[in-house]
Amino acid sequence: MKYEIDENIKGLIFDLDGTLVDSMPLHYEGWKLACERFGARIDPGFLRYHTGSPGWVIAARVTPPAAAPCVTPSAGGAEP
Repeated sequence: MKYEIDENIKGLIFDLDGTLVDSMPLHYEGWKLACERFGARIDPGFLRYHTGSPGWVIAARVTPPAAAPCVTPSAGGAEP
């Protein structure tokens, strides 16, 4: 994805942990769409409880067994 940034912009702030903006509702919507693709459902409370967990850990807990081959840690990731 390419972003057009005005040349007058002197800096950018990245809020990756929700300190400045509560991005959890958007994060939940993304997980909900991804889960629907694999026939799974995710609860907002479940996702909030697992905040900070690697994505593959969350996916392994919400997807059906048939999706298991699609849910693996990335290289160097820790096992649950």
